[in-house]
Amino acid sequence: MFEDRFELIRKLKNPIPKENRHKYSIKDIKKNGFIKIDDKLYHVLPYGKFFDKKDEWFELKITCIDTGKSTYLEWEEDDELEIFLSIKELDFSDLKDDENEEIDEDDLNQITQEEDDIFFNGKKFEYEDDYKASYLRARDNKKFHIYLYEFEAKNGQNITIENWSNNDERPDYEIWLSKEIPSKSIEIISLGTE
Repeated sequence: MFEDRFELIRKLKNPIPKENRHKYSIKDIKKNGFIKIDDKLYHVLPYGKFFDKKDEWFELKITCIDTGKSTYLEWEEDDELEIFLSIKELDFSDLKDDENEEIDEDDLNQITQEEDDIFFNGKKFEYEDDYKASYLRARDNKKFHIYLYEFEAKNGQNITIENWSNNDERPDYEIWLSKEIPSKSIEIISLGTE
């Protein structure tokens, strides 16, 4: 584990002088870039891109140099730059309906048709949207089809249920708890390389 983190930190090249870091954003990061979030240093690896007929949003895999743990950062430019940090991967057994019953993939059609809320740790997440999208994996440009279900809590946290069921390389479902973070909370340390 230590060797892996040591190998990552060795990829830190051409750090941006502190006085110039505000000139860059997460949109400028390339492979082997480095950022700071909450005073923690992360190695950045472009991971993929989600897109549909009108929008595209980018997924970065970030690995904390202190702990060696990886998570994901997604960003998109709508009217302004929006950035979401994945906090935790969930299972269907973590989610409940309004009667405190566990939900599973068989419940998703009914939940979306009736725009029902779901609950995680007693916190309500309101139905936001569901839609088809595609995903282009960065390492080999392989394209996947995906169906997304989005739910949002009042505190800005989100739950996204990703249905990858027609893809043989991923689990049928991935469920992520994430939160929106302000772009100014990310310090760009190094842009990385292509």
